[in-house]
Amino acid sequence: MGAFLVLALWPVFAAAESLAVVPLAEFVAQVLEANPKARAADLERDVAGAELRAAEGAFGPMLRSKTDFKQKDGRSKTDRSNTVIEMPLPWRFGPRVYAGYRRNVGTNINAEDVTTDSGESKVGVALSLLQGVRTDSRRAALSKAELRPDLAEAVRRFERNSLVRAAAIKYSEWAEATEVVAIQQDLLSLAKKRAEFVERRVAEGEAAPIASVEAAQQLAQREGDVLKARSKLEQSAIDVAVYLWNGDGSPRSLVGVPEPVPAPAQLEAARIAEERLEAARLRPEIARARLALARAEIDVALANELWWPKVEAFAESIQSDLGSPDGDQFKVGFSISHPLWFRQPNAQRTLARIAANRAWLKQLTAQRAVDADVDRALVGLERTLERYGTVERDAQLADRLAAAERERFDAGESSLLVVNLRERAAAEAANRLVNAKAEYLRAVISYRWAIGTASEWSSGA
Repeated sequence: MGAFLVLALWPVFAAAESLAVVPLAEFVAQVLEANPKARAADLERDVAGAELRAAEGAFGPMLRSKTDFKQKDGRSKTDRSNTVIEMPLPWRFGPRVYAGYRRNVGTNINAEDVTTDSGESKVGVALSLLQGVRTDSRRAALSKAELRPDLAEAVRRFERNSLVRAAAIKYSEWAEATEVVAIQQDLLSLAKKRAEFVERRVAEGEAAPIASVEAAQQLAQREGDVLKARSKLEQSAIDVAVYLWNGDGSPRSLVGVPEPVPAPAQLEAARIAEERLEAARLRPEIARARLALARAEIDVALANELWWPKVEAFAESIQSDLGSPDGDQFKVGFSISHPLWFRQPNAQRTLARIAANRAWLKQLTAQRAVDADVDRALVGLERTLERYGTVERDAQLADRLAAAERERFDAGESSLLVVNLRERAAAEAANRLVNAKAEYLRAVISYRWAIGTASEWSSGA
């Protein structure tokens, strides 16, 4: 880079040498540390854990107990107690194991329900024979809840990737505006020195008075350019600060200056090919679509099960007299229930299949969209890299012309107008070069978002 561009970056950073430089990776880390959107995305893990515990809770032991007592004229009419502990198991055939105790004594108790004074106990197991063999509502809910942590991670990555992309782009604009201010300040510094030089020549009679007017006009124009560039810089700093927060939820001040926009690097074809393949795994949109399809397929499996009659067989071992626990009784049986018309099961199965087809189509759409995002980002990388090379050559040539014109002016072989035009052209070329670098950085940001690794920027990945 020419001497003009090297000197142009110095005034801003020299004036802010007491402020620390905030690299992009550090800025991204600060954003992800306390930004409300990032913190809200992190809560998805807690939500997933709670939903999984709730689904697991359906297989926890359940206690049901009922007791009543009735006495009339000093005689016990009914004295009933019935307690059952039941626990469903997440296995095939939907088994339920249970244990119970009941005591029914009194003058008004049905003869078939009467027990001894010590009561009776039972231990049993129930199995589904048709509906519920492969899955049931509890096991389906658990299977869907087991997918919830992966879905939560996909949602979290989506929110963090989007947040980092937006914040990093604002950072690139802040860094670009900082370098533009430096260029305009350097241009203003040259105008001040030239105005002083021209005034001395006018005072010594070596130049016409109109030359000092022209120098003063150029000085005023460049002061206006500096103020315009500073205004954009200040606005960019405000836009960047919006993404910074403290842990207590209060806004965090932006302290420091951005690092200079790095020059573009050549693309690594092998790395890009590898990252392109990884995009299907890392992009959260694809993961979300894939998990939505898996949940829909669970609903289809459940709907297919609900189409069958609900048949449950059970077997119990009964101890009819806890006071004399010698003789055992056994009880077996089954129950069946099913609508005579199959409208509701058929409708549920049809709707579940439609939902699964929709989820599959959305997965295809998500994959195509991700491929397009990656292709678009790669085009941006390639074209901005080519533009940078062209603009860099333009800036170097404009810088050489400005330097040569200054030498001619100092030797009295050029006019002030031509020197000003050359310097302004060099400054504009320098601005274009800064913009080309910033555009490439923004293309890199878009590419990392497209392959799903934008939120990993703070780790240096």
